[in-house]
Amino acid sequence: MALDPPPPPAVATADEAIACVLRQERAAYEAITAAQAQALQQAEAARAEARATAARAERRSRRITEAFERAGQARTAALDTQAAAMAQAHVPTAQDHARLAQAVQALAAELTGGPA
Repeated sequence: MALDPPPPPAVATADEAIACVLRQERAAYEAITAAQAQALQQAEAARAEARATAARAERRSRRITEAFERAGQARTAALDTQAAAMAQAHVPTAQDHARLAQAVQALAAELTGGPA
């Protein structure tokens, strides 16, 4: 924020003029120092906000990755269970043999045009 300089006072002597210039110089120096301090505070606040944003993004990314990994592990476990069930030897029962024989007779009849 720029400050308009005060109008120069009516100066009666050279000593008063020098004192006035020194006061204005001191006021300008103090304004510059205050502006620099404010700029440093604003920069630090911006850095702190950037660190907080980065930390939130990291936490979100970690949660998403962990959820994805859990879902992948659950799906893999389900597939492993299904594969294990499929790998077990199936021993046909008498009922299975009867259904197969009926299916073979029906197919043979269809292909030859004979009775089922």
